[in-house]
Amino acid sequence: MDKDGERCFKLQPFEPSTLGVSVATSLRGEGLELTYSVSGDRGSIKWPDFEAPSQSAGQRRDNLWHSTCFEFFLASREGPDYLEYNFAPNGDWAVFQFSTYRGVPSKPPVKPPCVLRSDAAVGIFTVAIDFKGLASLLHEDTRYLFAMTVILQEPAGQSFWAHRHRVDKPDFHDKALFETFELNT
Repeated sequence: MDKDGERCFKLQPFEPSTLGVSVATSLRGEGLELTYSVSGDRGSIKWPDFEAPSQSAGQRRDNLWHSTCFEFFLASREGPDYLEYNFAPNGDWAVFQFSTYRGVPSKPPVKPPCVLRSDAAVGIFTVAIDFKGLASLLHEDTRYLFAMTVILQEPAGQSFWAHRHRVDKPDFHDKALFETFELNT
């Protein structure tokens, strides 16, 4: 983060795409605000329950990554621990805690995220999360690694977006790819 606690990241697709994805981050007090932006021809993207959210939207749910999903990873600098947060455009969410790379996740008790804006027409999704509460789940004092990722459901299948990728396949859980993002709280 820069000195004002704000930064913008341009994400890269694993395979070539005509779309563009970026994430703006802002650390505000105890919270972290994430604004995901999708540019280009967004008409082909499947936005789950976007235009007519179900009455149960905004719930904690598994398997959000099967459709369009915005993600945030927070990792311990030294140990293997990391957290994965998933956000669906309709407000559904999930958070998982891992003690090893792609190990069996637990579902830690956390505050639900606050969706500040979700607008498919302009390709914007903004969410605020309790950053200090999440960070306290890891075994660190002041320094963390983090990454923002996006999965877009397009007609030809899913496209995977991250700051950087492995050469052979997309893998958002690979902490070696987190190192670009370091946060001092």
